Amino acid sequence: MVIAKTLGDIEQQLKEYSFFRIHQSYLINLLWLKQFKKAKGGYAIMIDDTKLEVSSRKKEAFLKFLTKPNT
Repeated sequence: MVIAKTLGDIEQQLKEYSFFRIHQSYLINLLWLKQFKKAKGGYAIMIDDTKLEVSSRKKEAFLKFLTKPNT
């Protein structure tokens, strides 16, 4: 499948559906997040054991998002 949109455009469309942009190159579905490791900058470990780097600029917002109570 080919999509002629930027990752930023897709991020805006998926914000309300449990997606979070953890890096310039990664937009993840939080329902597939298995674990977060704080080693170095931080890594998101997905349910298929894929390790994705969380950028240092996104780390604080990501941790805040993960710990916020569901509303």
